Amino acid sequence: LPSIIGSAGVFKDIKLPKSNSTSLYRKMSIEEYNATDEFGKLQGQKRGTDSTKWLSQSLEKVKSFKNKIVSSNTKEVIVEFKMTKSYMKYIYKNAIPQEGSKGLPNVKFHFEGLDPDGPFRNYGIPEEALEMFNQNIVEIKLLPGD
Repeated sequence: LPSIIGSAGVFKDIKLPKSNSTSLYRKMSIEEYNATDEFGKLQGQKRGTDSTKWLSQSLEKVKSFKNKIVSSNTKEVIVEFKMTKSYMKYIYKNAIPQEGSKGLPNVKFHFEGLDPDGPFRNYGIPEEALEMFNQNIVEIKLLPGD
């Protein structure tokens, strides 16, 4: 099994769900969702914004996420991306820590808002890795609002 380093620097195994896919969640504007739904893939960067698209394995983390640069009158929704199990194994093994990764084309991870010793990660998908991400989507689902 792939391993991660927990907060104490101790290696810890990550277990994948037994299903053939696993979910990543993203909070996005309704406009981004409409384009994602229309084209069946996560959209690339908006001009003038960071090219990395952040998603989380934790639905609770995404529900509580507040994007400081989004206008308060922007309608936001939560979208579930069910991914192939092989892709999830790939990013578990190959994602690099966000810290010190600026300018690198790799999928990144961090634990912001998560227990570093828990089972979940947040993943940043840069523009260079977006095509592979999109090729491994099993299903895109708009989750009901609270």
